Amino acid sequence: MQDDRKKEAERSAERNASYQLSDCEGFYYRKMKKEASECVTSLLEREPGNEPLYYLAGQIAEKLEYDFNSASNYYGVAVSKNPENQKYILSFGTSLFMQRRYDTAIAVFSKLIEINSAHGEAYYYRGLCLESMGNREKAIEDMQLAALYGPKIDEARAFVEKYGRREPQKPTIDKIEQLEILANDNFQLGRIAEAEKQYQEITTLNPKHDRAWYQLGEISMGRNDIEQALRYYSQAIDSNKENDEYLLRRGFVYKKMNKFELAEKDYSQAILIKPKGYSYIDRARCYKELKEYKKSEQDLLASLQYKDGSANSAFVELGVILPKTGTKIKFTPENKQILLYRAFEYFNQGKFDLAKNDYQVFLKIDPDNDDAYHRLGMLLFEKMKNTDEAILNLSKAIEKKNGKNVYYLDRGRMYFAKNDFLKAKDDFSKVIELSPNNGWGFLHRGDCYKKLGQKDLALEDYKKAKQVDQSLFHTVQPEDMLK
Repeated sequence: MQDDRKKEAERSAERNASYQLSDCEGFYYRKMKKEASECVTSLLEREPGNEPLYYLAGQIAEKLEYDFNSASNYYGVAVSKNPENQKYILSFGTSLFMQRRYDTAIAVFSKLIEINSAHGEAYYYRGLCLESMGNREKAIEDMQLAALYGPKIDEARAFVEKYGRREPQKPTIDKIEQLEILANDNFQLGRIAEAEKQYQEITTLNPKHDRAWYQLGEISMGRNDIEQALRYYSQAIDSNKENDEYLLRRGFVYKKMNKFELAEKDYSQAILIKPKGYSYIDRARCYKELKEYKKSEQDLLASLQYKDGSANSAFVELGVILPKTGTKIKFTPENKQILLYRAFEYFNQGKFDLAKNDYQVFLKIDPDNDDAYHRLGMLLFEKMKNTDEAILNLSKAIEKKNGKNVYYLDRGRMYFAKNDFLKAKDDFSKVIELSPNNGWGFLHRGDCYKKLGQKDLALEDYKKAKQVDQSLFHTVQPEDMLK
């Protein structure tokens, strides 16, 4: 029984992996630091070869945690897996720059310029590194090219204007501007206590300084001091009612406190100021909690007109909402993912025929999707007890993506259930070939050898299973498995 529960948990984790990626992105875009970090860490354990995950992990470390050392490590892995990706290289270089690792950063930006000689940002950041190392003449040359190619045209021109003259004039700034520069730098460098003190001093000098109040709210959120964050965000909004970012953050706090009516009001005001896909999705989630499902559906559909990376989160939510509203929509290659998420919701509700139908409609739109064949096969095997049809779908999944060991593992279990132990053994052998440290592959192949009367080979596999995964043998020994 314990093994059955563990197997079910393992299969559920595999099914949930694609859903969690969109969740990770959603957490990141809404600045939910803890949730985003835990989400990506969990996925990386299961998808160690997924380069976009490493890039997203770097974004979370850099933008939410201000941990530039971890960010550069994640970006470095992403670059190693895709050395021509300009976005990865740029982020890798800028994270090194923030750590003052100028020599290494210069090498990274130079590599990016080799790939794209018109990459303005690479010239800009390399110029900053050169200036920091005292090579102003080379820095000016890079800034001139940065101003030519963009996008940091104004910043590059200002640098050239300031340092290109023989007698550059020193700008004069007032006390608040000086504190802002110091506080923002400290915040970016993770010197939170120093930044907090400077932001508080700004609010003392200017009680209507909305950005300082907002940053104090961010610091409080980092400490998980929700009540204090709420007060600071409210101060920022009182000082500037036209900034949608402040409203979105306070709305998030209200939602975290289960005050969905107040959160909905903040999201609604933010949408009036500057409509965004994620703003609609956040309000839709409030409506869902308030059981106003039709309003939730309308917001989710409205979010799809915005090209801001929020579409997959909307598809996930629509998968939950559509079974509640009963609305019929036309499925296309652009919105086909809704079918997968709705099928998953039907699966959780025990409506297996509806889940099966959604998978089949999805596969008519995307007949080469190995994941959908796998999901449909597992539904047929585990819940609908149709092993023959399940095997056909797993075979399709393998045909579309040969080399994914979970497909062979699950098809092997299906053959085993049909008492076709030779075919099951071949599939489990393939699992071991693809993943030599997969304890389940050895354990299940041992079961096949046992059924085939080859007890010596069975015992050998049981021992290997225990060697690579001790958790499979909590209460028994390999020899006990032969009884």
